[in-house]
Amino acid sequence: MTAKFTAEELVTKREFVKQQIQEALTNFLNNTLREKDLLNSINIANLAITDFNFSDEFNRAIEAKVKAEQMALQAKNEKLMRVTQAEAAAEERKLGASAEAFSTEVQSKARADAIRREAEALQQSPEIIQLRSIEKWDGVLPRITSGGVVPFLNLDKQLQDAAEPQR
Repeated sequence: MTAKFTAEELVTKREFVKQQIQEALTNFLNNTLREKDLLNSINIANLAITDFNFSDEFNRAIEAKVKAEQMALQAKNEKLMRVTQAEAAAEERKLGASAEAFSTEVQSKARADAIRREAEALQQSPEIIQLRSIEKWDGVLPRITSGGVVPFLNLDKQLQDAAEPQR
């Protein structure tokens, strides 16, 4: 019966080989017992294939094949892991770029809205420009001016106001 299988199949399909041998043996016994009118007098409870004897060279070949298959499977798994990691990294970069674009858009809209509100405020109160200039002034007057106007402060008016007696 084992001659129907290759040596490799005897090892790799051991359970199937066992089942085939047990069925063939059961059929042989039943046919023989039927001829002698002793049917069902023997029942096979279990069949065990305990050992195969192959040459050392064949055993090494089987081990080498199994090892090669394991290495191929490991390489396949490593490739799948690298591809998965690369896809995850690409998705992470994509999400980061999307988040940055969203942040830029929100900031741009907020800035545009602030500029619009500031423009409206300037139209309603032009004195705000003078206030902002004063807020940024470091308190140092220029030593040389042209055009007769000193920026930010009208000193002539302040001197006149200081010179006038208070009422």
